[in-house]
Amino acid sequence: MSVSYQMTATETVPNARRRTIMLSDVPTYMMGPFQKKLFARTNVIYLVMLIVGILPSILDRAGIVSFSPKILAAFWGLWFPGAGLIATGTIAGIILGIIIALFYAKFATLVESLSGMMLLLIYLWVAPIIAAPFLAKNPIPLYGWLIIFAVFLIIQLDRFHSASKTHKEKLRLRQENIDCYQALVEELKSNQKEPQNPSERELSEDDVKATRFLFDFTLNREEGDITGYDIADQIQLGAVRYSWDYLGYALAEMQCFYTPNFHGYLNHAQQYVIDSLTTEQGCGYWKMENLWGNLSLSADPVKKDNIMYSGWSGILPVLYTGNTGDLRYEKEGALNFRPYKNQKKSFPYNNESLVKAIAKQWEKKDSALIPCEPHYAFPWCNGYGIITVQAYDRIHGTDYVEKSYSKLEKRLTEDWTDPDGRLCTVKNTLIGTMASAVPGDMQAASNFAVSRIYNPFDPGLAEKEYVLGKHTVFGENANGEIEAKLGPWDKLQDTGNFKRGPGSLVGGSASAAKEMGDIAFAEELLRIADETLERVDDVNCHYYKNASTGANAMIVLARLAQKDDLYNMVHHGPGKAALEGPILTDCKYPEVLVAKARSHTGDDLELVLYNGKEAGIYEIGIERLIPGQMYCIEETEESFIADQDGRVHLKVALNGRTELHIRKR
Repeated sequence: MSVSYQMTATETVPNARRRTIMLSDVPTYMMGPFQKKLFARTNVIYLVMLIVGILPSILDRAGIVSFSPKILAAFWGLWFPGAGLIATGTIAGIILGIIIALFYAKFATLVESLSGMMLLLIYLWVAPIIAAPFLAKNPIPLYGWLIIFAVFLIIQLDRFHSASKTHKEKLRLRQENIDCYQALVEELKSNQKEPQNPSERELSEDDVKATRFLFDFTLNREEGDITGYDIADQIQLGAVRYSWDYLGYALAEMQCFYTPNFHGYLNHAQQYVIDSLTTEQGCGYWKMENLWGNLSLSADPVKKDNIMYSGWSGILPVLYTGNTGDLRYEKEGALNFRPYKNQKKSFPYNNESLVKAIAKQWEKKDSALIPCEPHYAFPWCNGYGIITVQAYDRIHGTDYVEKSYSKLEKRLTEDWTDPDGRLCTVKNTLIGTMASAVPGDMQAASNFAVSRIYNPFDPGLAEKEYVLGKHTVFGENANGEIEAKLGPWDKLQDTGNFKRGPGSLVGGSASAAKEMGDIAFAEELLRIADETLERVDDVNCHYYKNASTGANAMIVLARLAQKDDLYNMVHHGPGKAALEGPILTDCKYPEVLVAKARSHTGDDLELVLYNGKEAGIYEIGIERLIPGQMYCIEETEESFIADQDGRVHLKVALNGRTELHIRKR
């Protein structure tokens, strides 16, 4: 494979994307051009179904053509799920038909919007059509017609009322947001705290203990080992793949900004996450979801319409490559997705083919945004896809995002931005109807996730989403303390395990606040985590007993993050000196804990180490030294010579914070 790697910074975000977006420029219509096109097509098809459904009954009643009651009942079934049963005029048919119709309208559509389960909708529509003829033993009574018309009108009026009510509420929020928007932006800018110089960043002792949560869930495990993980489901955010994703994001954060010259078990932890995502536990869900949603037998989790996997998880091997210079995931077939337990079939990818699969969908889809659940696109998930490709563009010098930027921007603005000024949570990409109402916690998580994830793509958009999300989701109580407008902290839902608790909201919001430089707000959220999630403080590790695996990982990320970290990781990486300088490779976990590992010049190595067990003498291995070159440790004045492979093993005394600065002599 012939590629050109450029691991140094490539700034590609023009100043035009750093503007403060004016809410007056946000469209006020209920549906954007793309959604209207889909909706019009859907209505034409539905109108044809209505005409075909009633036409045989009209012809039969007019005496033009005679049809049996069984055929007439079946055709009435085209009007809505259960209509054919109602048409039979039997008590059982009417009751069952109304139940099916209401179940379809109120519950099944919500399930489908959250899981893409198109087969459920098809089944609920087709099954009553098949069943109706068995009840239709007498001519279709006129009151059957009237009940069908009544139920049809009730369903349509309810949909119209719900959509109209939602739209009016968003227009009300729009005015509310316009009134305070400029003040919110100015407040953010006045509160923003610039990040430390990367050369000065070091994990505190408490941070080191917090990061042990990440390693305890990723080291000394076979790929796919889920011992101790929260697994609430395999479709939504309770799936184990999201826990792996969050762990991976936090590990990448640590490596890029604190320990870029530490590979060793930090690399192994990330490899466990990335490789686990290619197992049946990580990607096997798609074979079923693709079947029930897209009516496809393909189990390939990357090729089409699955950005909640290719985006959320695809960023990890690309960031790993950019942070370490390790090209293992650039090799053909390095990402070998195995969705079946018996591994009878696999789908080999690498960073290049995964990124091309995303870029190809941008090019082909009128929607620009790629569905997550079948036929439902979330800007949240698509943001991960965008930064995956952006990071790849930086590494390889390609321009996939730039080629698609205008299309992505247009669709995000015209079709995926609500009148209140915020990006929506989700919309349908097949029929153009509005998605069912999204649970409050998920919408809140989406608000804040979008601000962080879109910062590398469009800082102005990220700023807008952040200030409006913060204003919408959080407020202050009578004592001036932060409170969630969604309800009491202990009544919120942790989406990582579907239990009560604010872990997901606090972790996601605090990490977004850090990315936007709103450090004081983030620290206040982390204080709330300490108070509400039962923080476990033992001598070795800090974590939260009442938070899911994923929420714990996001809280660790929020502890470590500073302003524009994701932006800088995507666009800059750890820097040339870090990628060329000596690296710490051999040390055992948890005996040796690493708080800092950075080469400042490409020739030196600054380490800050802690003992994870009792104080004592521990061995470490260093690589990528100059073969035969003499080096010294400044603090101890100890000298050594690198072997012919540029390696050396040293014994170091660790008793609390221990600093070692290795230079050429």
